[in-house]
Amino acid sequence: MADFQKGEEAYEAGDYATALRELRPLAEQGHAESQHVLAEMYAGGDGVAQDSVQMVEWYRKAAEQGTARAQNNIGNMYDKGQGVAQDDAQAAEWFLKMMLPIF
Repeated sequence: MADFQKGEEAYEAGDYATALRELRPLAEQGHAESQHVLAEMYAGGDGVAQDSVQMVEWYRKAAEQGTARAQNNIGNMYDKGQGVAQDDAQAAEWFLKMMLPIF
């Protein structure tokens, strides 16, 4: 059975094979934090080939579930045109979603 804590600790320790083994099944089952860490792995090429399409896909899945870090990352990606077409309106929308729980 996949274990998020084990996967996150492995990722932080640089053990990307274990991180991927633990986090991918959880991400595929809809676990938002696992999706976010998997996106980070694709962003940095950590244990996987760097892949902006996969990065955007996993960030978006986590962001749509309300993960603020993923919403911030998607907003930054639209702001800078990284992995997606630059779009100020989309950037603002994701930044607003990230901030809404605060208000």
